[in-house]
Amino acid sequence: MKKQFAAIAAIVLLIVAGLAATNSGIQSIDRTGSHVRIDRLGEIRIEPRSDKSVTFTRGTKSAQLDLSNITDGTTRTVTFPNANSTTVQPNTGAANQFLTAISALGVVSRAQPAFTDISGTAAAAQIPTALNSVTFATGKTVALTDADSLTVGGVIVPQQIAINFGGLGASSASGDQVFMANRAFQVTAIRIVQRTQGGSGCVADVEKLTGTTAPGSGTVLGTGSYNCNTTANNTVTLYTLTGTTATLQLAVGDRLGVKLGGTLTALAGLNITIQLKPI
Repeated sequence: MKKQFAAIAAIVLLIVAGLAATNSGIQSIDRTGSHVRIDRLGEIRIEPRSDKSVTFTRGTKSAQLDLSNITDGTTRTVTFPNANSTTVQPNTGAANQFLTAISALGVVSRAQPAFTDISGTAAAAQIPTALNSVTFATGKTVALTDADSLTVGGVIVPQQIAINFGGLGASSASGDQVFMANRAFQVTAIRIVQRTQGGSGCVADVEKLTGTTAPGSGTVLGTGSYNCNTTANNTVTLYTLTGTTATLQLAVGDRLGVKLGGTLTALAGLNITIQLKPI
């Protein structure tokens, strides 16, 4: 393209050599309404008539400048960047796609964005109104990776519940029932503490009672009893649960109870907290 412009400039200079200047410039070519001029400021103007265009030719190759879309009396400026450039081939585009590249031949590539191409955080006003109330069909679930990410009115919805059975002492009956399940649960942790130690061999256990099993005859949930005779007072102790998951799970109507053993004399302020999760 540089060679073409240089050749045109040389031709123009040869044609205008020796011609007299006028107020409007030096007219070098005037053919049926088309002109090539150099004005008093040295600006070269190629002015084809309205129904013609400017064509650059090299052998059998041609490049044509089409100015027909420019409004009469309007000047449009084309600025060349300080870099090699390529004109872009027309592309009709497509719904929901964005530009990914322009090749050395000016061909546009496009693709539909993936979810990972989107950044930022959606504002409340950007969330569809339909999501203000969502109803899930029976059996469908919503999984959250962060247990504390589910909130209602800014308050975290608890993922587990805790029941507390306190005030047990020397006069407490072994096998007292603590809890009755109203849905399926699984015991996840048990913590025990006493204010005053019991007598020799004093122990406490948490048991699961199913059907008509009597308190004191249920299935113990721990691998070893809590020793309320040797454990220091006011020391919260994690009761070691069995590794058998089925033993820790409760069906509707299953019960939990506290079973005491050994010499309870002097035992006071025995508190047991049981943590459960819905399943």
